[in-house]
Amino acid sequence: QGESIDVSREVLGRGIGLPKRIINYFYEPTGKRSKGLTSQTAVYKLKSKFKNASPEVIAKVQGDLLIGKDLKTYDRTVNGQLAKGMALVESMKITNEALRSKLPNKTNAEKKLVADIKAGASKLSMSQRTQKSVMKSIMGEFDFYNDKSIIKAKKTIIDTYAPIFGKELTNRMFSDLTPSGGRGNKVYGLQIAIASLKSLNSQRIKRKLSQKEIEIEAETIGQNLSLIENNLILDISELKNSIEKAGLEENPAAKIMMETFGKSQTINNLASNLSNLKTRKKATKDLIDMFKKAYDADPSASALLREFIYNNKASSMLGKDVALMRGKHDNAKKGDVYEEHTYPFSSWAIRTMDAITSKNPKVLEGWKEWAGENYYQIAFDKITKAPFTDVEGQYGYYQGAVDQTFKRVDGKGDFKSKSQEHPVLEAALNEAFKTGDFSKVPASEIRFFNEYVQLNANQLYLDGKTYAEKYNVKVDKFLENNPAIVKAQSDLIYKQLTGEITAETARKRLDKIIKVKGTKEADRAFKETKTEIDGSGVMNTSERMTTEQLVEKAKTIDKALRMADRPNMPKKKIRVFDFDDTVARTNSKVFAEREGERIELTAEEFAEKGMELIDKGYEMDFTDFNRVVEGKKGPLFDLIKKLKESPGERDLFILTARAPESQQAIFEFMKAMGVEIPLENITGLGESSGEAKANWMIDKAAEGYNDFYFADDVFQNVKAVKTALDVIDVKSKVQQARL
Repeated sequence: QGESIDVSREVLGRGIGLPKRIINYFYEPTGKRSKGLTSQTAVYKLKSKFKNASPEVIAKVQGDLLIGKDLKTYDRTVNGQLAKGMALVESMKITNEALRSKLPNKTNAEKKLVADIKAGASKLSMSQRTQKSVMKSIMGEFDFYNDKSIIKAKKTIIDTYAPIFGKELTNRMFSDLTPSGGRGNKVYGLQIAIASLKSLNSQRIKRKLSQKEIEIEAETIGQNLSLIENNLILDISELKNSIEKAGLEENPAAKIMMETFGKSQTINNLASNLSNLKTRKKATKDLIDMFKKAYDADPSASALLREFIYNNKASSMLGKDVALMRGKHDNAKKGDVYEEHTYPFSSWAIRTMDAITSKNPKVLEGWKEWAGENYYQIAFDKITKAPFTDVEGQYGYYQGAVDQTFKRVDGKGDFKSKSQEHPVLEAALNEAFKTGDFSKVPASEIRFFNEYVQLNANQLYLDGKTYAEKYNVKVDKFLENNPAIVKAQSDLIYKQLTGEITAETARKRLDKIIKVKGTKEADRAFKETKTEIDGSGVMNTSERMTTEQLVEKAKTIDKALRMADRPNMPKKKIRVFDFDDTVARTNSKVFAEREGERIELTAEEFAEKGMELIDKGYEMDFTDFNRVVEGKKGPLFDLIKKLKESPGERDLFILTARAPESQQAIFEFMKAMGVEIPLENITGLGESSGEAKANWMIDKAAEGYNDFYFADDVFQNVKAVKTALDVIDVKSKVQQARL
């Protein structure tokens, strides 16, 4: 990941590149030749007189460099080339140090210069990424290209580390010590070991090599063999042979580790990890115990052990895959996915180093438990847009959303989410490493749910459950992609992670957002949900509904649509009539009241002005409608009577704006008029809006009715019902009753 800067062609693919004058002055041929694929170069060893240089030898070197001598004796061929060569070696050392610290690179020219420096005139001084100074402060820094360091490292690995880690696991970690890269572009230099040089033939270059590339390849092989010959780099082949001869018994715990994370963790590992989660979590903790045992066995070799835990080859190291694949995005499928750590590998390595060197045993135990639960990976798909990001390109997706650099809300610089601990997590871990108490350290998913990033907790799974379920903020599926709800869930998860609220409180707050109106969060959620449902075209929902009621209505609409789509279903007829001014005429009154004012309305006047008065703040009193006053036939009474008496299957309903308490009075009136309708088929809605009647009709469609007739004297009601039934696509007829 990160920015890729091209290296100038003249430095790409170079080997160590020691000046020939230096090689000839300090080294001598061994008589061996490198086994290059196309050509061979000589293998050199340090001249014996320089291994323990005598005062005479030192004086000779000083003389050849004209140190303390008369410059008039200067010979360009002898003195000049030697001084130039040694100056180049020193510059290589300086370059190596520069590569371990950040270099400025603003303009394209500066970026090119930095890339060239990092590629170096030599692969020996090329570093893929800067080492963290904190690692050096904890475990020291390995003394590269020092024969004493290499000789001690061989002994430590064979006699101490191999018996602790076991043969198979040790061999796996050997690959973390060797160079990475492709043919002609190997990263030789800052790794402490070299494997088979035949690995150069990795065929990354699928073309015939140029003569210059052939020469570079041969030179690279020869120079690295020279390093081996002079005990300046570890030879993995030699180490493996020594370990094989030692006849080590295999470590059972190490065997489980190899089965668990000996190879890269991908989405393919998810099922097996979850089915053996307890055992595999223990394996991650056991590895830390092994590192601890290795450290305690020889603290003086801590710089060497550090190379096994974290080095420049970080992206392919064992420790990176200790983070088990334990979850996925709902849309992530095998193939085109990205495996994302919830907690950075570099941070895990640093904290592990700190834990194994701590004198407080509670720190090690606490860290193992926290890391076992929180150092894991989630598989993201590469196409789902991340919530709340308007960033274009890769940063618009889940991976990019969590890999960004943010300005800290506390004003303390930047938060690099890709490689740093969240500030709250960092502070909590720092405190835990002082006290050994990890009880207040938040979970690593704080990287996904915080002030800067709010991923969809309904679509991300951990150990088979969504984060919404884990943090008690699960919502109905109709709200799972509602932006306001997704943000509210993320905020509530973050507040739980930081210890501000409990899971119980989070549930109550989310329910309040869904079930009531009035708060900023609730109103935002309502608006998003209403817009989505209204956009279906089935109906226009009421502003007086809550988000919860909208969700229930969305479910009903969904069911109604599914019922309507069923093929070859038998007819199920429903005939629905309004009461007042449709099947009956009465003198019942509605009273509109506001601040002591009382307005009397007939049924017809209420139908015409009722909603307008409600919007102005009037409260409606329907108590007079609970009885039928001076009732008589309405314009469609004869039709409902005819339908009641005609043969055939159909269900008759009365649907009225009157209150539910009017049900019995209407039943008695209709019965007295010779049309007995089942009491349960008489519904008083208690409101006169077209949306209310359309809602009721949708409910009936969800029950399986597929042949509708609806009659009402109010045009807005007829229109609302027609719109709903048209979208649901069922057979229907609507009629406005006229006096």
